Amino acid sequence: MPDLPVLYSDGFEITLSPFGGFLRFGARLPVPTQGGPPGQAFVEQVRLGMSLQHLKVMTTILVREILRQETASGMKTEVAEPMLQELNISPADFASFWGLPPKNQTPPAVSTPSALTFMPR
Repeated sequence: MPDLPVLYSDGFEITLSPFGGFLRFGARLPVPTQGGPPGQAFVEQVRLGMSLQHLKVMTTILVREILRQETASGMKTEVAEPMLQELNISPADFASFWGLPPKNQTPPAVSTPSALTFMPR
């Protein structure tokens, strides 16, 4: 089996059609600007195309495995509100997707993962 490169991604872009989609993974890298601080450019490193069915199943498995890891470790992976805002994700939508209580609401004493529904906009 050939050695495959290990690539780091801090961003992705998705393009969907009625027949499938493409995920473009890459990294934001500094680029020089004239007379100012360096800017950032998204440099694509990997492009994956797949059916919508594959995307939905993959998304379900990713969510399930993240929840399983958080349960096993006893630690929730936090995402800062400014990051959600940058991605145009409301904190309420994020909390609802992950089965979290809304801000300013006390979580229940015993928590079990709720059913997750992904509703693309």
